[in-house]
Amino acid sequence: MGLLNLLFGSGSYSENQHLIKEVEALKAENQKLTDRVKELENVRPQIVVANPLISIESLATRQFVERESIDLIRRISAKLKVDHIVIHAIAIKESSLRPFAVRVETKLPSYKWYRDAINKVGLDPNNLWNTASYGLLQVLFATALDYIKLKSPFELLVPEVGLRAGILHFKKLSQKYSFEDALSAYNYGYPTPKNRDVYVEKIKESIKFLRNQ
Repeated sequence: MGLLNLLFGSGSYSENQHLIKEVEALKAENQKLTDRVKELENVRPQIVVANPLISIESLATRQFVERESIDLIRRISAKLKVDHIVIHAIAIKESSLRPFAVRVETKLPSYKWYRDAINKVGLDPNNLWNTASYGLLQVLFATALDYIKLKSPFELLVPEVGLRAGILHFKKLSQKYSFEDALSAYNYGYPTPKNRDVYVEKIKESIKFLRNQ
C-alpha cells in the first residue's frame, strides 16, 4: 500500500482512498486474467504493477491478451458498424494492443474544453488520472464522456468500455472528415499535417499488412 499512498498523496484523504480502491479492483481483475492464462497455457506469467499500470511481461500471457483484444475489437467494431481492421491498426499504434495502457497528457488542464468536461461530472481537472488516455485505443476520459456515462477514468481500462468509447469517437470523426483526416484528428484532436508521417501513414501501413494476412 506504500506505493499507492505515494502515488495518490497529492489529493484529499477521501479522494486517495477512492482511487486506491479502484486500483485494487483493477489488480483483482488482472489476477483473474492471470489465473485463466495459467489454466489455458500452463505458464507462470510475471505481472508487474507500476504507477499503477499493468505490464504483461510473460510472452505467453502477452500473446493470450493480444488474441483476446483482437477478438474483442472484431466483435465491438461489428456491433458499431466500423471496419475492425482500421480499429485494430489504431490499437496497434496507440497501445501496442495493451488493454491496460495509460498515458498521462500533462497539457490537458490548460484546455478549456477539457476543464469544462471534467468539471461537468464534478471531478478535479488537475487530477493526474483525469488527464490520462486509457486502454487499447488510448481514449481520453474527457473525450469518452461524450459517448458513454462514466464515474471514473479507470472504467476505460475495462476493454469493452474503452473500445466502445474509442470506436464511437473515431466513427464520429469519420463522418466529419476524410479517412486520413479522421485518423489525424483521432491522434491530435483535429486534422493536421504534423502527424501525417508518424501516425497516419503508420496506421495505413498496418491496415495494408492486416488486410493481406
